[in-house]
Amino acid sequence: NADDSISAGLPETPNATFGSNDIFISVFNSSGTYQWGKRLGGTDSDDAPGVATDSNNNVIVTGYVVALAGYSADFDGDGSISAGLPETGAATYSGDYDVLISVFNSSGTYQWGQRLGNTSALFYSYGISITADSNNRIISCGLSGGNIDLDGDGSISAGLPETTTGTYGGNDIFLAVFNPPDTTPPVPSSISPASASTITDTTQTITFTTDENATCYLSLDGDEAYADMADDTLCTGGGTTSQSCTTPDLGADGSKSVYIACTDGTNADTALTNEGLTYTLDTTPPAPTVTAVGGDTASTWSTSDTSPLITLTLNENGDCYASETDEAYDDMS
Repeated sequence: NADDSISAGLPETPNATFGSNDIFISVFNSSGTYQWGKRLGGTDSDDAPGVATDSNNNVIVTGYVVALAGYSADFDGDGSISAGLPETGAATYSGDYDVLISVFNSSGTYQWGQRLGNTSALFYSYGISITADSNNRIISCGLSGGNIDLDGDGSISAGLPETTTGTYGGNDIFLAVFNPPDTTPPVPSSISPASASTITDTTQTITFTTDENATCYLSLDGDEAYADMADDTLCTGGGTTSQSCTTPDLGADGSKSVYIACTDGTNADTALTNEGLTYTLDTTPPAPTVTAVGGDTASTWSTSDTSPLITLTLNENGDCYASETDEAYDDMS
């Protein structure tokens, strides 16, 4: 942090996880004030020549960590080695070096990482350059030889680009692109009927689409998280983007609040992110009051007009028909 002293503990003082050359990240604001730092790597020599930021001010680094048997590496800067990828290499990796990709948010909190590597001790895998595109996809470029895991799943797929052909030899250039991880719950859209609508059915069906495959619940109980809606109405269309939910009986006419919460299997709505809808339930037809018949304004009506003009008022906005027979509105069209 450029204060001319060494603080106890990470990142300035290493623990037993580290040794030889380690990777460091130091972040300063525009005035030169230290913000945060990280030490990454393992017990052998590690390096990170590539660093970039994305539109969310995430800090992204790439380089290499030693990949020989028995070597693991700290990718998140917490000073320990977690089981499994990316910190503990899979049997797939047996080259001299593996590619390190680590992403931290603007506050220095680890977001995600990837280890890429090859299967032959004759070659090394080395991340040289990294950047982010306008969609915050991470683009890593480097060198590797032989067969290489480029997607970070710990295995080698048949065929290019992971399994080499006779066209290639020695160290080759690799390019690997990763989407940013999904950290948000599904987002509903095209909701029908739209919020703030007047509805006439006490068991109203609400349809909508989500921006990713989802499972959704509908609740009348209040502003709840997805995890609290297990006793509410499960929408049909689970695991797809097309959802349909039918409300329980909404009861008497008036203002109604409906809440929809969804999950993609990993990210679920909280009470802050769910979809709150409001409706006005109106199940009763307008009530007419006749004010005149053929000019006669006093009941009981009396007129000599064979086709009298009937005037009336309604207790709400509405449309009316007149008929000489006792019919429903739908039969008078």
